[in-house]
Amino acid sequence: MDARMGEVYWNDFQLSDLSGKASNEIMLSTSKDAVARPQDLTRPSILNSDSVCWVGSGLEPYRDELVALSQQWGLCSEFEEQLRLPQAIDMLSIALALYLEGKAVPAALLEPQYVRNNVAKKKREQKAAVLS
Repeated sequence: MDARMGEVYWNDFQLSDLSGKASNEIMLSTSKDAVARPQDLTRPSILNSDSVCWVGSGLEPYRDELVALSQQWGLCSEFEEQLRLPQAIDMLSIALALYLEGKAVPAALLEPQYVRNNVAKKKREQKAAVLS
């Protein structure tokens, strides 16, 4: 996210098996997309592990804060050092699983999802929007 604002984009994801086959496991969101200061992140409500893996291109400036936060949550920290940004082919397993569940959306109806609509808002307004 925008490091100048001291915030990171975050969401909780969990490995899910939608088809009954381990080879078809995909990562699914378990919370709402958000933007927050690292110290304001909340422990994932659904957690099937004793560790958290932080992934993303904007993590390095916040590494120490995220390690401390993980320890506060009683979790081990892992960082994905070899971040591989998603390619279109990476989305196919998710798209197929959603299609098979009847959750497909026609391309003409797709809309971008903005986590923060107005970067010109003051930090106080942004924090209030995240908390609501």
